[in-house]
Amino acid sequence: MPLDPITLVTVPAFTKNLSQYIDTDKSFRVTVRNLDGVTPTNIASWTATFTVHAYGDPNVVYITKTVGSGITISNGPAGEMTIVVDDDDVDDMPLSGYEYRLERTNAGSEFVIGRGMYTLLSR
Repeated sequence: MPLDPITLVTVPAFTKNLSQYIDTDKSFRVTVRNLDGVTPTNIASWTATFTVHAYGDPNVVYITKTVGSGITISNGPAGEMTIVVDDDDVDDMPLSGYEYRLERTNAGSEFVIGRGMYTLLSR
């Protein structure tokens, strides 16, 4: 399964639109970097949540991934995590546009890492 690379700076939150074909698994590799845009942020001890929700309504959640359940800290010292969205996760979602949020969720260090549109596509 090919990875879509996402490179981001920790503050402010990045904005990038993501897409997925309805009948395929999708992996996103996220690299978190310091404000200089070059130096990786060590995320080895981070907890994170990736959420896909209805456009304009964050209370209607379709997909939730967390570290250990869809999110893997693949190389913490290099700031790399991988998010996997299986085709089963999107089976009951209509082809449409949604929004996603990727958040650090460690107590006392919560913040939005990134957000944007999440579009489901037909083949």
